[in-house]
Amino acid sequence: MSMTKTTTSLSEQIFEREKQAFGRLKVNLLNDPNYLNKFVAVVGGQVVDSDFDESVLAQRVYEKHGYIPIYIEKVELEEEVLEVPSPELA
Repeated sequence: MSMTKTTTSLSEQIFEREKQAFGRLKVNLLNDPNYLNKFVAVVGGQVVDSDFDESVLAQRVYEKHGYIPIYIEKVELEEEVLEVPSPELA
């Protein structure tokens, strides 16, 4: 009998916590003009930096905090997707 054990590394667990923190912070970030349409970096459950350029932001955060798991996402309003049925041809 073989059992597959699913394990996640500590880095993956930390990354997931940072991602969840972003989800909790997003509403406030959307209402803050300092973050709207910028990428933000989350470390320790807090936004530590932001930039319009994701690569520049990542490099700056790694230089300041070391090579640790960080979560970066753009703060933007989600586009509403509407499904419109095609008119039926007679």
